Amino acid sequence: MSITIKQLAALAEEFEFDLAEARSFLGHTEPKKRGRPSKGSDSDSDDGKPTTKCVGSTCKAQTKTATKTASKAKIDTPREKRSPTGYHLYMASVSTKVGDSLKKATKDGKLSRGAVASEVGRLWQLLDEKKRDSWNTKAKAA
Repeated sequence: MSITIKQLAALAEEFEFDLAEARSFLGHTEPKKRGRPSKGSDSDSDDGKPTTKCVGSTCKAQTKTATKTASKAKIDTPREKRSPTGYHLYMASVSTKVGDSLKKATKDGKLSRGAVASEVGRLWQLLDEKKRDSWNTKAKAA
């Protein structure tokens, strides 16, 4: 026969014994908290002022502020662009023609961006090696 935590708590209240001691005696351990650990601590910080633990909405607000600041720093720093590949050059030159032909083929004239990309990819696969190599050499020269 097993006893639930709620039943144990009710018995502890009724007979006035220590709930933590009873749980350890019965082998009921504290369940682990799920999620990320809180960033705050009770120890003193560098400036001598004690920091508090994040509780409820306060912790979330601090986390969101830190995330926004970090994302702004990522946006502000310029990223090094990759050089285009032969496929990229081929797609740039062919995509408008493919898009126009696909629009004519559809009844309502509407076309998704993915449809053009998948069609250009299919055409790239159908190209022979010589033509693909010529596009790749153009890309290396650029």
